Amino acid sequence: ILMQPSLADILTRTPPQIWAILAVIVALGLMQLRARAVKEANLMIMPMAMIGLSLYTVYSNFGFIGQTIGPWFAGFGIAFAVNAVLLKSPSNATFDQQTQKFLVPGSAIPLLIMLAIFATNYAMGVTRAIQPERLADSDVRIKACAILGLLSGLLFARAIRIGKAKKRAHAA
Repeated sequence: ILMQPSLADILTRTPPQIWAILAVIVALGLMQLRARAVKEANLMIMPMAMIGLSLYTVYSNFGFIGQTIGPWFAGFGIAFAVNAVLLKSPSNATFDQQTQKFLVPGSAIPLLIMLAIFATNYAMGVTRAIQPERLADSDVRIKACAILGLLSGLLFARAIRIGKAKKRAHAA
């Protein structure tokens, strides 16, 4: 009988660069907790980086096939639509025409989404190391890819919604 490694085993055998990535994600997420002014050029950096991490997770664990990229895009689209119609997050970002910066209220949502993307990526890596056969399960593939697409879509939708504050400012 093969013994499964303990949580302590998993954590201590995690490569140091993974903890460095987590530290960067936490630092970026903590910056989102307070209101801030964001240059237009910087608005999409974080969402695009997290989309890249999300797609890297899909590719490195499953490859880009219909059963992976389809659910990823479905999750992304659903998140975008849900944010546009229901969540409308963030609802009170504005654009300062004088400074040419977006004024974004503080929120824990980006931190939570980024941590969820990291956790999904980490779980896939642990699964690949301990039970690689689980990654061959189509249900695992579909759900993991849909979750990653959904989370990425929420971050992207927030950035797009912030960007629309510029149009509202020009219309006013």
